[in-house]
Amino acid sequence: MKKYKFDELKDEEHIAIALASLFRCLAATPTDDGLRYSRLQHKFAEGEFEKVDRLMELYEKYTLRTRAAEARVDTERRERFDLYEDYDPADDEDEFLAMRLEGGLFTLQLLSLITGFLATSAEQPQVSAVLPRAFASY
Repeated sequence: MKKYKFDELKDEEHIAIALASLFRCLAATPTDDGLRYSRLQHKFAEGEFEKVDRLMELYEKYTLRTRAAEARVDTERRERFDLYEDYDPADDEDEFLAMRLEGGLFTLQLLSLITGFLATSAEQPQVSAVLPRAFASY
């Protein structure tokens, strides 16, 4: 049996994908009167909002990573402008987008989506009430 190799960034991305998918799918399923959706939101209120705190930690981490990736893209773009007279940045937009996504943009977008689901929570108003305070400390 192959041993699992821990990769923090990949694991965080996979968890964000799973949570965002759960929120999206459960919000669109009215068959159980929103019970499962409400239970998922309630998980973020448990333990004095420790999951909201962790969400904000990840949000900050991936915001910084995305900013660093954007700085690398800007540096690369300037270097190419200096190297080639007829450089068209539109030719490299796919490559630059890939650099941003690999730098954490994809995970940041997922974390933003999860935060949006929590912020618009009517079933768990205490969670949506704590988010502005969490962002204020950020």
